Amino acid sequence: MIGNQPQEILADLAYIAQHRRTVKMIVNFRGMPIDLTAHVVRSAGATGTVRLRTMQRQMIPVQKNDLILLQSELFPFTVMAKIQDFNLRNQIVSLQDLHYASGSIGNRKHVRVQPEYPLQLEINTAQGYKIPGRMIDISLVGISAELEVAASLVDEVLPTQSPVEVMFKIPMVGTAINQDLQIQARVAHLHVDENGSMCRVGLFILLADEEQQTLRRYIFDRQTSILNDIQKLNNEMLQAVV
Repeated sequence: MIGNQPQEILADLAYIAQHRRTVKMIVNFRGMPIDLTAHVVRSAGATGTVRLRTMQRQMIPVQKNDLILLQSELFPFTVMAKIQDFNLRNQIVSLQDLHYASGSIGNRKHVRVQPEYPLQLEINTAQGYKIPGRMIDISLVGISAELEVAASLVDEVLPTQSPVEVMFKIPMVGTAINQDLQIQARVAHLHVDENGSMCRVGLFILLADEEQQTLRRYIFDRQTSILNDIQKLNNEMLQAVV
């Protein structure tokens, strides 16, 4: 732990407000990070909360207890916080539980997107196992998937760094075509929940030039679709509060 994180962060936010600077809020919407610029309205050390007002006439649909990231030139690290409350009419978001984000959170260089519909995939291991699963999100360097297999088996056949082959179909936007992809990968990490009912795997994927071009186009098109959805939701929400 790096010092008294909440108080350090709140003090920095108060300093930012004093100097009329802004912070960048990053909201995850369907796997895609959305940036918003915000002013600090109030940073309260006594309650451990901060209130921010977004500059744009835009508010991504969020819920209480969702996580949000904050970035500023003043922060030594990206800050993570929990949404305590939000007011769409006044563009105000109230945050609590502020702390520095660990690892590379908030610093991804490759955009991840969630598929519009569940994409089924199959992971083939070197031992000959065929493990079905469902894609959670995808980028040009990785896939996150939820597996449909017993946790005890996964621990044995998907050790970290083990090579695998991933097979799935990518829908080509604007067409009825689904393109088959068969990608080489290796296991980056594996997570099994406490009761063993759900298993998630992170895969580092190795793409040939043609595969990368196909996937790059899919991610770009999916981003466009998500941004259009955001604009539509934003317009509907703003109309509801007028």
